[in-house]
Amino acid sequence: GTMATTDNDYGGGGSEGGSNTFIGRAFDGAKWEPISVTDEPDPYPVPPLKSSATGDDGTVFLSVVSYRDGKRCGNTLRNVFDNAADPNKVVVGLVEQNDAKDPKCIAEYCKLRGLKLARDQQYTLNDPTVIERCPHLDKVRYVAVYDVAAKGPSYARSLARRVLGDEEYCAQVDSHTDFAENWDAVAKEEWRKVGNEYAVISAHPPDAARRSEPESGAANGPSSSDVPRQCEITFGQNGVPMYKSTADDAVPGARTDGSVDGLVRPLLSRTWCAGFSFAKCHLETTVPYDNFAPQLFDAEQFPRFARMWTRGYDVYTPTRNIVYHDYEDTEGVDKLDWAARGYPSPKVQREQALHRIWTLLQLKGGDRSTAAQANLGIYGLGKRRTMEQLDEFLGIDLKGKVGNAKNLSCGTLAYVPPDPDTSPLENLFDNPNDLDPQPEFPLRSVPRGTLGGGSAATMGEKDWRGASPPDMVVGDADSAMRAVRRPPATGEHRGSSDFDREDPAGSASPAKTLATLWLFGLFVWYVVFVGKAANSLKVDGGIKDNRGGRVTRKRKKRLIVPSGG
Repeated sequence: GTMATTDNDYGGGGSEGGSNTFIGRAFDGAKWEPISVTDEPDPYPVPPLKSSATGDDGTVFLSVVSYRDGKRCGNTLRNVFDNAADPNKVVVGLVEQNDAKDPKCIAEYCKLRGLKLARDQQYTLNDPTVIERCPHLDKVRYVAVYDVAAKGPSYARSLARRVLGDEEYCAQVDSHTDFAENWDAVAKEEWRKVGNEYAVISAHPPDAARRSEPESGAANGPSSSDVPRQCEITFGQNGVPMYKSTADDAVPGARTDGSVDGLVRPLLSRTWCAGFSFAKCHLETTVPYDNFAPQLFDAEQFPRFARMWTRGYDVYTPTRNIVYHDYEDTEGVDKLDWAARGYPSPKVQREQALHRIWTLLQLKGGDRSTAAQANLGIYGLGKRRTMEQLDEFLGIDLKGKVGNAKNLSCGTLAYVPPDPDTSPLENLFDNPNDLDPQPEFPLRSVPRGTLGGGSAATMGEKDWRGASPPDMVVGDADSAMRAVRRPPATGEHRGSSDFDREDPAGSASPAKTLATLWLFGLFVWYVVFVGKAANSLKVDGGIKDNRGGRVTRKRKKRLIVPSGG
């Protein structure tokens, strides 16, 4: 039978003969574009899947990265829990980069709860007496970094995986964020509306002042449903695509060049924003943040979007604002202060990171050899969609460095079905000769080969054609696993758990690695100390003393050794 599908989430609007229903509009900075529903069946994504192996329970892991922003970060933690529909199912992964004298995020949060922490309590997150007076502190997992070691947002966000557990959903925000009421339930519902297991809900957060606007009378309609949307893709001086979203030429209160209004379902997008992102946690294991690309700011977003898209993920603008951003108050700290710090020189790190991104995107200035691409491993591109398809979807010429200004349609986008027989974990290039250390997830026990909690496989549109509308389908992830071709058993694809190690060989367990290092250390100790002592005992010609021993001299010291020793 037919199904109601929209060009904002599944396909490109069906055939010209289908009936259309207006369901929202998009603004590209110059004009409004209507978004319609068609009754013509189109290819659509893998519907949301659950797995008996993951115990999916709806818990959200929220990554918060702070750079010398303790006071605002404390406010953010309060906003997280106070505005959550179920704060007991929210876990915060906090990465804080501070000077020793800076206010600490956790201390500021507890202060807002009426508890002043002593200095030795500021890193104690499991003290029952503290938790009793500072609610939900036990829901915060903490990674502390000195500010002098800060290397930019991408590197900082990569550290959050050190405290990622078996949560079902993963989200990320900045350390100066406010949240809509019941934000966690709203985000889950937005994700469910799309009907795509590989959906990523993302939008550029509007100014925090907009949270208090009335539901009518805002500049472009109700404040909650007037959602910022990035439309134009340009190229920066570094040759990397960027999203046009400066305050000077943006939609008021949004800081983007476009917006959407009155959407019924989330709208398929060409852009992804690091300021707010919400998806199943298998996104973080399939498209992990690249910790080898430090000292970058605006250049971090497009490369990760390209990695997402080629691995089968799709980004959607939500129907309403879920988070808000404090753009003004920086507590007197330059938000790019980290760019002047670090060792070796930040300039050298930045140049190396750009070279890595040029290599990833196959741009001039990078290493275009297949070995260099293969060495990226999971930090590289996927095989479910091609870069040529990405160019066409975005309306850009990546290698020619031509943006989409002449093809700026900000509303109607055609969904591009990914290869249904390819795993999102398969890399575009195989056979690395010097594989980069791959990411570790020390607290996460869900295997990457498990759909729902950490998918290594996927069902494609061909397997679901003729089913019910995607947002009404809950598939059986375990049977889906058996229906899909597994990744090739070569290189880092030898097993689903191999990706969870930062071992280029992909085969040695941590215990074996420690044992190997211990034996190597023992060998070095023997060579340095025992071998050196033995060498000092050697005597050319051997002089015997009156006790039958041999005598040798070293630096005027006399050493007597028994005969035959």
